[in-house]
Amino acid sequence: MPLRLSKDESRAVTFIGLLLALSAGARLLDRPAPVEVEGPGVDLVELEAASRRKLEATNAAPAGRRSAGTTQRPPAPSPAGDPGRTAAQGLTPQPAQPLDINRASAEELQRLPGIGVVIAARIVAYRDSVGRFGSVEQLEGVRGIGPAMMRRLTPLVRVGS
Repeated sequence: MPLRLSKDESRAVTFIGLLLALSAGARLLDRPAPVEVEGPGVDLVELEAASRRKLEATNAAPAGRRSAGTTQRPPAPSPAGDPGRTAAQGLTPQPAQPLDINRASAEELQRLPGIGVVIAARIVAYRDSVGRFGSVEQLEGVRGIGPAMMRRLTPLVRVGS
């Protein structure tokens, strides 16, 4: 049975449709132009690799061969008081064996590279809400952990024995 509208109902539907079309048009006109970035793209993987090579070269150079004008001092302890992390390095030591993400506390998770207080808390909350992790790949379900972080974490974490 076809829908029959009275003359007033038909006008109201037409009016509402017109308002929607005008509203959509106004939003499109008010939208800022896309930002065009010129120049070469940055390959983040290569940038990170170059940064690590430079850090390794600096740490491997004998004390007498470091660049002139630099003095050797022990790294300052981090403000957070983490004995494994130094303010100068901004690095955490990697665990000797992979960390079990089903048993690790938030503090233990924070020792992993790229995992701070917020993401560690999210991992624990995710684990508490869904139960134990069935695989390391499930970490991607945690907000803030994407493919790049997964590449860093995969060799450092495990699920179960």
